[in-house]
Amino acid sequence: MDLIQHPEEIYEIINQVSSSRFGDEFIMIDNFKREPNNLGLLHCPVKMVGSTITLCKAGQLQYNVDCEEFILKPNDVLILLPGKIVEIQGGTPDAAWATISFGNNYIEQMVGNADFQQFLQYVYVHPKITLGKETFEEILALYYNLQSFLKPQSKTHIKMGIRGYLQVFFSLVIDIELPKPENLSRSKEIYYRFIALVQKDCNNERSVGYYADRLCITPKYLSEVVKKESSFLPSQIISHMVVLEAKAMIKTKRYTIAQISDYLDFANPSFFAKYFKAHTGLTPTQYLNQG
Repeated sequence: MDLIQHPEEIYEIINQVSSSRFGDEFIMIDNFKREPNNLGLLHCPVKMVGSTITLCKAGQLQYNVDCEEFILKPNDVLILLPGKIVEIQGGTPDAAWATISFGNNYIEQMVGNADFQQFLQYVYVHPKITLGKETFEEILALYYNLQSFLKPQSKTHIKMGIRGYLQVFFSLVIDIELPKPENLSRSKEIYYRFIALVQKDCNNERSVGYYADRLCITPKYLSEVVKKESSFLPSQIISHMVVLEAKAMIKTKRYTIAQISDYLDFANPSFFAKYFKAHTGLTPTQYLNQG
């Protein structure tokens, strides 16, 4: 199982930095043992199939997650759930980071817990969490211990151990006092619901009217809310999501342009190519071949 729709660049990153893994369902990578300016950064969008936890130990990292910019600083944690489209856009020369990627089967036992469900709902729209220094150090120690744990043992033993470590990690983060969903303003609630709908339906639905109807508001009001919360129009966010999805698929090198066009529900590859170029300045083939 692939944790993300990954292009070949991800394998280059894994080869450049320290990594530990258990099959294709659990991967740990970090750059702690390399020169700070030798960053392994992913410069093209990928769509999450599993989940990832990124820890920022030093410096800064700049991410784009579903059209929203996030800057990670020391003691920040970024939690990305399945379906998110992410692009690492840059980092400072001294950035030190660690990432854990895992399949959903590693946390399935926690999903039935009400607190964990509420936490997942929160991080779906607030993926970046800033921890206190003490809590971050605890989680970092947990990361190092888990690295040491991944050594030749029975597969059953390793899986059970990984689940245990992840449970401890989430229990530490959940204990932090996070804003409750009921404290969100009406405007933010609509905006977050809009983003979730676009992420789910943009492959087939690209009209602002469709999303306004789903949210039981007028297109005009939706435009006002989205503009207020993001500085973008709904149509811009919809287009950006579609292009991000297309970029992620193109860079995997697994699909033909015709297959991508069909998956994204365009009338034909020619129309898809025109749409893609209008929003990126490149044809799909040019984007694939660029350095």
